[in-house]
Amino acid sequence: MNGLVARYATLSGTVVLFVAVWWVIAAAVNNPRRIAGPVETWSALVHVFTDPPLTRLMVSGLEVTVTSILLGFALAAVVGVPVGVLMGRYLIVDLFFDPWVNIWYSIPAIAFVPLTMNWTGVSSTSSVVIAFLIAVFTIIINVYSGVRNISGSLVESARAYGANQAQVMTKIVLPGSLPNVMLALRLGMARAIE
Repeated sequence: MNGLVARYATLSGTVVLFVAVWWVIAAAVNNPRRIAGPVETWSALVHVFTDPPLTRLMVSGLEVTVTSILLGFALAAVVGVPVGVLMGRYLIVDLFFDPWVNIWYSIPAIAFVPLTMNWTGVSSTSSVVIAFLIAVFTIIINVYSGVRNISGSLVESARAYGANQAQVMTKIVLPGSLPNVMLALRLGMARAIE
């Protein structure tokens, strides 16, 4: 119980310290257009939720953003999971896609923004493409790792008992890589929200 009390006391102290430092800096700058203090920020937030036109504007903007992120993530999952499985299972697919996936994955997420806006303009389409590009390579790499880490002895045993390629894929590869697939989707969603 003491650990929990100490944790909440530390958290409360951190929040109070942050607000105090914020207030001191805002008072020192003394220009709300540069740094608004905590009181001005709180009143603006209350104003957003109490003024119906502002509330509608905020909700519509939030709706467009969340829809774009979810659509981009869904497309990334639809593309990333099969590509990761194929890369992990077949050497020729791995040799073809590996350089491309690693090159694109190494690009910082923020670099996709100007690149995508040049391609699609400033629209909700650019948000979908950005979410897709940020999430898809994370998904591919994690699914690929899961498929590659499946024990070869399981596949060889299935082959010895006469399993065909489809049976190996559905009975061994996909169930065996499912934890990594779920991890890939979780990480892909987190990256798409960035």
